[in-house]
Order: sequence, then C-alpha cells, then structure tokens
Amino acid sequence: MSPDDRRLDEVRDEGREITTVFEISYRGLPSSLGDAFRAFGQHPGPDLTAHAAAAALGRPVREAERILEELFDRHLITEPVSGRYRFHDLVHDYVRRLTRETDPEEERRRIVHRILDFYLAAAEQADRLISPHRAAHDLRLVHTPPELPSPRDEPEATAWFATEYHCLLNAAAEAERAGLPGHVAGFARVLAGYLESQGHWEVAERLHSRAITALRDSGDGPSLARALSDRSLVRFRSGEYDSALEDAERALAVFRSAGERHGEADILDHMGLIHWHLSRFPEALAHGREALAIHRSLGDRRGEAKNLDYTAIFLEYRGRYREAEQLRLRALAIFTEIEDPRRRTMALNNMGDLMLRMGAVDKAVDYYGRTAAAAAELGRQNQAIMLINLGNVSRHTGEHETALEHYRKALALAMELGDRRTQVETLIGIGATFQDTGRYGEALIHHERALAISQSISERYEEAVALRHLGETLTASGRYPAAIEHLQRASDLATRIGVPDEIAKTLASLGTAFLHVEGRDKTREYWQEAAQIFESLDLREAESLRTRLSHLDEFTGT
Repeated sequence: MSPDDRRLDEVRDEGREITTVFEISYRGLPSSLGDAFRAFGQHPGPDLTAHAAAAALGRPVREAERILEELFDRHLITEPVSGRYRFHDLVHDYVRRLTRETDPEEERRRIVHRILDFYLAAAEQADRLISPHRAAHDLRLVHTPPELPSPRDEPEATAWFATEYHCLLNAAAEAERAGLPGHVAGFARVLAGYLESQGHWEVAERLHSRAITALRDSGDGPSLARALSDRSLVRFRSGEYDSALEDAERALAVFRSAGERHGEADILDHMGLIHWHLSRFPEALAHGREALAIHRSLGDRRGEAKNLDYTAIFLEYRGRYREAEQLRLRALAIFTEIEDPRRRTMALNNMGDLMLRMGAVDKAVDYYGRTAAAAAELGRQNQAIMLINLGNVSRHTGEHETALEHYRKALALAMELGDRRTQVETLIGIGATFQDTGRYGEALIHHERALAISQSISERYEEAVALRHLGETLTASGRYPAAIEHLQRASDLATRIGVPDEIAKTLASLGTAFLHVEGRDKTREYWQEAAQIFESLDLREAESLRTRLSHLDEFTGT
C-alpha cells in the first residue's frame, strides 16, 4: 500500500464523510472534466498553472483555463494565488488513487511525460534569458507543449524560476522516479544558471550528481562533461576546491575525448579559477594560457575577454599590476564591442579591486561606482562581493560605520549562501575596521573566525591575510610575542604562495612588532626588505616606510 493510500485510509477511518464528499463531487463530473481532474492529479508540484494544465491535457491554454475554473467552482481545487491552482492534500491523495484504479499505466506515463516536457521547455526558454551565452541544450522533447509562458527579459525569467521553483524540483525528482535519464540531466542543466546565481548550491549539487549518474552510461560525452562542469562550479562556489577540481579534471578529459573545444576552453578557464583560490598562481596562469589559445583559435571573442579578465586577477596577485591593468582594459573593450553588459560589469568591479590594491582609491571608487547599479542583476554572491568592495573603500577613507554596515550586509548574504571564502573576506574587513577604531577585542574575534574558515577550505592567501591582521591587532594591543608568532607564520605562508604585496605588508608589520621587543636592528631589517618590495611594485607604501626608516633612530619604545 502506498503512503497516499495509507493516509487516505486513515482519513476514512477518522471521517469517512470527507472522502464521501470527494467521491460525490467527482462522480458528478462530466466525463471530459473527470478525465482532466485525473490528469491534473499526475502533476508533481504543489500547484499548477493553466500552462502546466494545458501540457497535461495536450490542449490549448484557454481550454485548460476553462477546465480549471470549472473544477474550482465545484470545490475540487483551490486558487490560493491568482493563476495558480492547488489540490487540497486529501483531494490529491484521492485523485491519485483514483487514477491508479481507473487509467492504464501507459496513459499515466504519457501524461507525466507531457508535464515534464513542458517544464523542461519552459525552463530552457527562461534560462536562455538568464544565461544567453551558455551552450545550447539538447532536450529531445517527445511532446511539444501547446504553449509556453513568455518572460520578456532576465528579471521576468528570474521571477518565473522563483515562482516555479518547487514545481521544477518536484518535476526533476519525478523524472528520476519515472526512469527518464535524459530528463534528469535536462532539468539539472536548465536549472543550473538560476540555482548558481541565487546561491542554491546544495540543491544544485544534488541535481548535478543525479545527472552525472544518469549520463554515466549514456554515451553522451559532452552532456556528461557539462554536468561535471556544472557540479564543479557549485562546489567551487561553496569552497569545496579539491572536489571541484576533481570534477573539472574529469570534465576536461571528456571534452577532449569528444573533441568539444568550446567546452575544453571553458573548463580550463574554470580550473584556473580553482587554482587561484588554492593560491597556485603558476598553475592558474598555465591553464589560462592554454584556454586563451583555444578561444582565439575558435574566434570566441567572449571567451577571450573572460579569459583576459581572469588572467588579470592571477597577474595581480603576482604583483604584475600594469600587465593586469592592460589585460583588463582589453577585456573591457571586447565586452563593450560584443555588448555583454553582465561580464563588462564584473570586469569593471575587478578593475576596482586592482586599483584599490595599487593604492589608487579614487580610481577604485570610480570603477565600483560604475558597477553599483547593475549589482542586483549579477547574482547574490556578486552582490556580497560588491558590498565588500564598498566596505573596503569606506574603510580606506575613514568612514568606519559605513564600512561596517557594508561588511555586515555582505556577511549576512555570504552566510545565507554558504559562501565561505566571501565570509572570510568579510570577517577580515570587519576585524580591520574594529582594529582601526581601537576595538581590539572585537577585531581579534573576527580575525580568528576568518583564520579558522580559511584553513578549513585551504584558502592559503586568505589564511595569510588573516594571520597578518591577527598579528597587527595583537601588536596594537601590546601583545608583542604573540603578534610576532602570528606574523612570522603569515610571512612564511605569503612567501610560499608568492604574493609580493602580502609579503611586504607582513614584513612591515613584523618590523613594527619587533620594535617593541628587540629594538631597532630587527625592525630596520624587516622594513628595508618590505620597502624594497613595495618599490618594486610601485606602491605608495614604500615612501611611507622609507620615512619611518629615516626616523627609526628617534624611536624610544621598549
């Protein structure tokens, strides 16, 4: 006995008159209306629209609307929200049992197949608006839906996904129960862009895992590789870098064996990002160079521009700022030329990061200002990142309360998303702001949280930054031996991963800490080394440090 049957029997035992009402209402239906009532009972979601009802029946939407209204008038369905119809749970149990007793299995499967085909086609259409540059979907529908909803732009498509979210997930689960591997993979693919942009990463990972299982023995290499790529992306977003890289390597092998060059270039770009987050900058640059050659051989201008933007990030971390700036300017020119406003906005934001790292705060503010209006369209993770950027600018300009406000909003978003790397950046920003305002206890708490998270996800660069900030806060609060211990760990880590400006910042902070313990000789050694690195990077910190060195002999601290 199925759960539905068991629950209905319990209801009968407790109140047989309720079931009797359903039966009387149903028995009074004309034959065509009864057929429709049973067909709607096959719908897997919590509610359905006229479009979904039309798909179930294989009839025009206008006719489906009339039938829904008749069932509504007979109190067999409800309309809690205009245009969305729902069975009462007990009615749904009743109609499903009735359908199993009345309709042949083949007809029931056909109805479910029509419904699933409808949701796949509708989701693919909406995904085209959200992710217009994604590889085309090969859905292989059997039943062409009578009509599809018609969102006109990306916001309307996003709203459609949000409204149909539970129906789509239920449809994906129904496809698995019905033994339709092509549909399982199809739902994962058409939902990938929406789920990733909205931060539904755990849901997405489960869907992509089911798709990978469904495609494993299908012989459809490119689809399997795309499913692996999609899962790699959401694992990357949530800080699972090792498993993300494993998926990406598998996808790369499949793309290469299938001769799918576009997919090969895209996954190489993605692997570069994973290596960047793992602070493996030479590997990131190598993957980027390989991907760039493929993009250019294919005449893929968008892929080329995206690659240049990524490569600029890797060069920035290596201290090659002018090269990074030139690459990003080229990327921005291409994004403008091919009219890709989303990617152009992201590149402008990245340019703001570069300017801030170079000490050009005014230029950073200008670049960030040019991205602010479009932030809401870039997905929730990007919104959090932009809030961090605004917080960083406010901190640099001494607007501490404004900085904290931005950081806290970003932290709330990052925690809601499960985005641990962004949590680390935000916690460091909050801690640094507390340190700037003399609230050392609160600063230490936030930096320690940042350190713990960065270590848990192997974010070595962020770990080095958190260690440095901890050391600086400990120095400011007079705990010099502990400060030196943290700063030496930060220096060792920054040197191993090879980020010049972070090495210099840590050395400068070590010099300050030693000034209070061993005197001027150690301090001079660290400051001179830091100043040389800052000068090689053409950073303004060099001048400040040289000034401090010239006055070092005047220092009379302990």
